[in-house]
Amino acid sequence: MKTKLLIAAALLIGSFSLLAVGTTNTAFAASASKTAACNGLTQIDTTQDCGNGGNGVTNIVKVVVQIISFIAGAVAVIMIIISGFNYITSGGDSNKVAAAKNTLIYAVIGIAVAVLAQVIINVTVQTASDATKPNSSKSKTN
Repeated sequence: MKTKLLIAAALLIGSFSLLAVGTTNTAFAASASKTAACNGLTQIDTTQDCGNGGNGVTNIVKVVVQIISFIAGAVAVIMIIISGFNYITSGGDSNKVAAAKNTLIYAVIGIAVAVLAQVIINVTVQTASDATKPNSSKSKTN
């Protein structure tokens, strides 16, 4: 029984990792096409500025947090599935039911932490990038 559960978990993890690899390649291709489009726009009209598109530290922080959040979310979903399986197969044993409920609670807390991490990082990066931009709302004196 445990081997079937381990095989199912391994298949789920493997499918999530394949999904992550496909997403990364798509993001890389989109980044390359954005760079090419920006270069073409600059050649047509030199007054146009494409900006840095979040390059540097902010981009690295966002990518690292997204990867960690994806992994935490995938693990939490797997733990929810395992918790449900343990709850169903507990057979009324109060210790097994309590363990399954605790697993479910901690998995939901893990998802909440991953979501809050995304929100906190996005707000912090947005605030920091806004603070580094020149203030265009200053009034001009005549």
